[in-house]
Amino acid sequence: MIFDYWHDHHAVQLVGALVLAPYGAALVLLFAVALRNAIGAHEPEAAPYSAAVLAGGTIAAVRLTVTGVLDAAVATSASRDARDVVYTLAQLQSYDWVPWVVGFGVMLLAAGLGGLRTAALPKALSWSGVLLGVLFLSPAGFFAAFVLPVWTSATGVVLYRRNRGVSASLTAPGWAGVNTKWRIGNVEAHGVRDGACRGGSPSGYDDGERPDAPAVSPEHHRTVS
Repeated sequence: MIFDYWHDHHAVQLVGALVLAPYGAALVLLFAVALRNAIGAHEPEAAPYSAAVLAGGTIAAVRLTVTGVLDAAVATSASRDARDVVYTLAQLQSYDWVPWVVGFGVMLLAAGLGGLRTAALPKALSWSGVLLGVLFLSPAGFFAAFVLPVWTSATGVVLYRRNRGVSASLTAPGWAGVNTKWRIGNVEAHGVRDGACRGGSPSGYDDGERPDAPAVSPEHHRTVS
């Protein structure tokens, strides 16, 4: 029965293994990187959430690729009437979901907990991520995979809108980066200040107005555009 199924559907299985699995693994990895960056931008330096998100996503992506390899091997063996090989590989393929379930579980748990601790994600997505992560690491993990596309799609939309809003604010008039160079005493400093400048000063303050800077004489203060 196992051989008959793979023999009759080997073409469809081969296309799915060599096309869908690699692209799916690539999307999972890109999503994990974006999620890691979003959480890492708000978490303390020693917090483990963003690193766990990337580690879990990497595990899931690698295992999805291995799943594609096993499916392609079974389909090819079935097309060549290798019954014993098909049966052996099919047994391996039937349990290859265990590692990627662990990877998704770690990624979702870390994303949910990190989102709650850092407010990098809305609470609804954070709590649902925690719930899905627990389900993935339970016997119901296989069924949680059917809900995963909904969560990743909603999270992707949130991250896209947030990044788009940040990009728009940075490119708004009056917020262009200003290359600055000034000398205080014998110390010369370089930098880029983002923000609207007031009074023509590269720091956004008029000369002598900065509350945290020593007095700067006009001959020692110059700007390089």
